[in-house]
Amino acid sequence: ETFVNILLISGFQKFWISKKYRVSYKLWNIVFDFDSIENIPDFVEVESDNIKDVEKWVEILGYNMKNTSTFWEKELKAHYNIEWWI
Repeated sequence: ETFVNILLISGFQKFWISKKYRVSYKLWNIVFDFDSIENIPDFVEVESDNIKDVEKWVEILGYNMKNTSTFWEKELKAHYNIEWWI
């Protein structure tokens, strides 16, 4: 809270609010992020430094790469017609 007040006093303006809950798991070089963002269906991010490992784990989860996207949070919100700016 103190840091936020310093930013506001310094002239910064809040332009984006995001309410997100994330649980992350790591196995070797794969990271699974299970996300809940207000007004968007829950989803999982599968990340790695090796695309082949991502493809493998996407398939293990029962999907294929055609079922995936590379949206950033604001692109995801735009996809669901949710305003991300204040």
